[in-house]
Amino acid sequence: MLVSAGVVAQEAEFEVASIKLNTDARPPFNVVDRTFMRLTASGASNGRYTMRGFGAPTVSVLIQAAHQVKEFQVVGAPGWVNTERYDVDARAPGAATFNEMRPMLQALLAKRFQLTFHRETRQLPVYDLVPAGSGLKIAPMKEGSCVPMEQAKPFAALNICGGTRRQIVPGPERRDVIEAVGVPMATLTEFLSEETGRIVLDHTGFTDVFNFRLEFESTVDRGPSPSGLSIFTAAEEQLGLRLRSTTGPVEVLVIDRVERPSPN
Repeated sequence: MLVSAGVVAQEAEFEVASIKLNTDARPPFNVVDRTFMRLTASGASNGRYTMRGFGAPTVSVLIQAAHQVKEFQVVGAPGWVNTERYDVDARAPGAATFNEMRPMLQALLAKRFQLTFHRETRQLPVYDLVPAGSGLKIAPMKEGSCVPMEQAKPFAALNICGGTRRQIVPGPERRDVIEAVGVPMATLTEFLSEETGRIVLDHTGFTDVFNFRLEFESTVDRGPSPSGLSIFTAAEEQLGLRLRSTTGPVEVLVIDRVERPSPN
């Protein structure tokens, strides 16, 4: 079945929207850059959907945010969808949240990029996240350790609930860290899925919110981990969690048509 992003909600559109090719020179993306773009693309609020300069997203990132899929679930797209970045400045009525703006983003992609697609379910490799033989090394968060973003006051010195990923050692021996405070297991599986390129299913039985720090050598943009501290080893040694390879049904979004946008 052919699906147009604009068919989802033709009446839900941004009041004003500008899309321009970002021509800033920058090195090739790494996994930290892509994570930043994805978090920014799905973190808009107050009726403003604005990403420019360093934070300008690729069309693939916009599709992922609009249709709630991961990078490896978008298939059949031409190469420029994953490399060209676009400055986006769109405004929605009132103080819309991102979830309220999501149908507007879907309509914008259909209108400006002529995006059409269909969804398929394919049997693909996945990972089950299970307790390691040594047992879990995570514990429920102490009440009051962080404040949800929606409750945070501007300029207040508060510990905000949520997670981030950053690079802590550059160069050939590059090392990344994922840190989170007051998050559910779904947040960890999201990060693990981005790193491994597979859907990660939670089979831990752990239902509390918790804090964690996961330090590892990313293999997404290069070969095997020189020190052996891959995401798999780090998860087991530092969190007491094991990624077990298996297969399962995965929904993919197959691109039927996408074009570069015409100038505003």
